[in-house]
This record gives sequence, structure tokens and C-alpha cells, in this order.
Amino acid sequence: MIDAKAIKEHFDGDEELIGELTEIFDGSYPKSLAALAVAIQEKDFPEIELHAHTLKGMISNFFAVELKNAAANLEKIGRDKVDTEMKADLIYLEENLPKVSVEVRKVLV
Repeated sequence: MIDAKAIKEHFDGDEELIGELTEIFDGSYPKSLAALAVAIQEKDFPEIELHAHTLKGMISNFFAVELKNAAANLEKIGRDKVDTEMKADLIYLEENLPKVSVEVRKVLV
């Protein structure tokens, strides 16, 4: 799911920094994900774009390409105000975002 080698290279092997980013991610993504779910339910396209963009940025730190793509897809839907199916990407994010921290912590061991 994540690219451990890319993470280490990007952050010059600074495990302390990677750990801090993981803690910030753990504290932040649940709120953004919940807000995204509400925005999708209400078809609030500006909020979909905002929260999907926020998640995409968080995910990018961990080089989790498939998760980033799901968030980017939702961001584009929000930006383009396209009333289309969004549940699959949301479910994918809900199921897999918690796994990011687990995988990153394995890199730090």
C-alpha cells in the first residue's frame, strides 16, 4: 500500500520526522474522512473537493498511490461538480486509511 523505500528516500531516512508525520496523520485523517463522508452524502461538491484534497495531501506523504488516486478522483468529482457514484472511493479510503499508519510503523522498526 505504501512505498517504504520512497518514504525513506524522500525524508532522508529521518525516522523521527516520519514518525511525527504518522502521528499527525493519525490525528487528522479521521476528521477529514468523516467530513468527506458527510459532504458526499449531502452532495456538497465544494466540501467534497476540499476534504478529498486534504486527504490526498496527507496520503502523499506516505506514497500510497492507490489511496492517493481514490482521493484525487473524489477531489475531481467535487471540483467538476459531477453527480456520480462516489461510494466506492469513499469505502476504499475508509477501509484502507487506517492501514497506512500500521505499514509506516513497520518501516520504522
